[in-house]
Amino acid sequence: MDVRVVLMIGDGSTVRGAIGRSKDLSEGGIGVFLPASLSIGQSCALQFILPGGDSMQVTGRVRTRASFSYGLEFATLSGQQREQIKRACQTLAALQK
Repeated sequence: MDVRVVLMIGDGSTVRGAIGRSKDLSEGGIGVFLPASLSIGQSCALQFILPGGDSMQVTGRVRTRASFSYGLEFATLSGQQREQIKRACQTLAALQK
């Protein structure tokens, strides 16, 4: 899955962000390329649009890092968001066959 991802970290007057691209998606998280320096365990807010047009705003936590490639685990998902991601994953899997 290759879509635009907006990342925001910090709170109050120390908010900063980065715009990058996704590289994969699962029900548990998302892989992204971001021009940012993030630490393992760091929390962040993410915005992206799933195939089919569902807009997502979620929180995540950095689980893996290799240069500017990150694996982010979803920290909070509503039931509706979880279902939207599940449908997107099923659609993407069917397209790869």
